[in-house]
Amino acid sequence: MPDYNQIFDEIGGQIKQLAENTVSKYRDQAVADANALVASMKEDLIRWTDLLANKRIDTKEFEILVNSEKDLVQMKALQTSGLAAIRVQQFSMSVLNMVVDVVFTKVLPAAVAVA
Repeated sequence: MPDYNQIFDEIGGQIKQLAENTVSKYRDQAVADANALVASMKEDLIRWTDLLANKRIDTKEFEILVNSEKDLVQMKALQTSGLAAIRVQQFSMSVLNMVVDVVFTKVLPAAVAVA
């Protein structure tokens, strides 16, 4: 069984780092929006991670499920902060990709995660 506290702690830490590295002027808004996104998909993410850990879905299916959330992503604080729409979209996709990477790192054996 995956350690969800550890997974979500890692995601939270990486959100802060990602915001600092990509949209530092809007860091606080980006962190708030990204945390809201992760919170909104938490139940689904736990279910999908369980499926992945139990080999009921593969990595490609997991990525498709997580990336299916992109249409639901609403970075309201970033949008109202004046950040260009394309940068908001890039940041939101980076958050989803980072979530996938964290789950793969925490759930999959090292040999599988690299593949």
